[in-house]
Amino acid sequence: MPKYFLVVLTLVPILTAQTRITGSGTDKINASVRGVDGFIYATGVTNSADFPTTSEPLSRPSLEDFRPFVIKLNAQGQVLYSTLIPAPTSSPQSIAVNAKGEVLIAGQSVELGQIRFPITPGAVGEGGANAGFILKLDAAGSKILVGIRGYGSGMVAYDAEDNIFIAGAAYGDTEIRPTTGAFQITHKVRGCAGNGFVGISCFYQYVAKISADGKKLLYSTFLTGSFGAQPAALLIDATGNAIIAGTTNSSDYPVTAGSYQQDYRSASPPPPTDSFRGSSNPPPVSGYITKLNAAGTGLVWSTYFSGSGAESISSMRLADSGGLFFTGLSSSHDLPMAQAMPRDCPLGYFPEVPYVAELSADGKTLVSSHYVYDADAYSVDRIQILPNGTVEIIQHPPLPFSDSPYVCLVDSADNTRLSQMSPGQLVTLFGDFIMGTKVLINGIPAPLLYISARQINLQVPLEISGQQQVQLSVVYPDQTGNARPVEMVKRAPSVFLDLTRPLSPLAICSDMGFSPGYPAIVRNEDGTLNSCEHRAFKGSVVTFYLNGLGQTAPLVTLSSPQAGQILAVEADPDSPSGVWRVIVRLATNASSGPLEPRIDGARLRYGFLAVWIIQ
Repeated sequence: MPKYFLVVLTLVPILTAQTRITGSGTDKINASVRGVDGFIYATGVTNSADFPTTSEPLSRPSLEDFRPFVIKLNAQGQVLYSTLIPAPTSSPQSIAVNAKGEVLIAGQSVELGQIRFPITPGAVGEGGANAGFILKLDAAGSKILVGIRGYGSGMVAYDAEDNIFIAGAAYGDTEIRPTTGAFQITHKVRGCAGNGFVGISCFYQYVAKISADGKKLLYSTFLTGSFGAQPAALLIDATGNAIIAGTTNSSDYPVTAGSYQQDYRSASPPPPTDSFRGSSNPPPVSGYITKLNAAGTGLVWSTYFSGSGAESISSMRLADSGGLFFTGLSSSHDLPMAQAMPRDCPLGYFPEVPYVAELSADGKTLVSSHYVYDADAYSVDRIQILPNGTVEIIQHPPLPFSDSPYVCLVDSADNTRLSQMSPGQLVTLFGDFIMGTKVLINGIPAPLLYISARQINLQVPLEISGQQQVQLSVVYPDQTGNARPVEMVKRAPSVFLDLTRPLSPLAICSDMGFSPGYPAIVRNEDGTLNSCEHRAFKGSVVTFYLNGLGQTAPLVTLSSPQAGQILAVEADPDSPSGVWRVIVRLATNASSGPLEPRIDGARLRYGFLAVWIIQ
């Protein structure tokens, strides 16, 4: 069984740490790729009039008028070229590069007036005010070889003959026109948002193959179900077959007999309707991987990938075996082949857990599947395969991973999975433990507050203050065990939540708007737990509790001074060491709502810290 490791670096941050490429406005990289030449190519958007370029562009952006850019860097982070593309209000989403060094980007273009996009003569596509685009640059990044408007808004790739492939997602009843003999020439239009009066259509996947010069549409086909599909990865194999992976809400997404997973396993879809009005709650998402034949006329194979919850696929790479590595987010406890997920691990506001899996080249067999508990679900980007065959998940901030007796590390205050710790913080490990197990952090025994066969609560030793990274070791009585590195920070603040009280059942008696989750533990002046049934008086004193503040009290403020005044920030004498309490006197004109504390000027990580007040 292959092992999976999180990388200790991310692609773009490593380069920008060596070379700063920015202007005085907003500059954002949306996609990057490493070419076969070893160089790094990246694309994004900027509104910086002084964005650094290696040659003077035809036009420069303004604060209201973004421009796409493409940059090329060598392995040392030196800029080989930086170019602005004269395509106002166009945002690239994906990038590819061929053996010649010719860059291909695709994205979305919005033109409310005269079309200013650099369409090359004879290029395929039509495109109205809001349309996808594809651009191809020469190897020097100085000339537009192909400019297409009407196809785009998705993932782009080359084949061995430099033909252009796009797997896009188009809104509703689009201007995409399938070619004669295409696999899927039409689809139903249904709603993925809205209400009975206003419907917002789903996005429907299509795949197109365009000649290298951009002038001939070789094929175009829909590849979607009733509730749409969103591509996240596109690969072209040696024979010209297109392999597409992504996420769909459709229980009728096209799959093939004999493929790994032919049934849609997420929760039951809502009653079908032919109108997108009134159908504003689509079924949960499932991952899919599809191999489309080289002519665009049929499927080689196609499969779902999910457990009984909701699964996404966000990235895919070819394995040396010809199979496919892919990754995404899972909210299922029964992801196929994955190790059992401890039910405590995914608690908190963001329950999805990253995973990495491998599918056989014929789409019939799932080779392996693993949850990756230590990864931050909302910073995982994509996967890559190193020359030695190791699979890496790229994320920012970086986080290393290795085998260990525990499967997840969470904050004891809000049960959010952690990528960093601070001295004195209360944390919880979930895994397989036995009595007599010790936890060492850089060799220092951590104070254990609770231990069972599945859970250990502990405090991070204060003695490790000042360290940037530590080894967290779980050691069994026979002295066996493993360690894994964890990043250290001065503070990792979180609010203690009442995990026994989901907010949604309380909404009926609430005069505040709520997001799904759990309320913060807030004590009224009389000692009762604040809730919509037990409210605080205006002008009274309330107390809430924080974790991960480090060794010294930080500056704690309220984002809205009108809500009240902070009287004290101190260690809580009635709780274990590591718990801090913040005492607030509510304003005499305060009303029910969030307090929104700031820790040294920064927001809390998660948590709905609100107070119900008698009106």
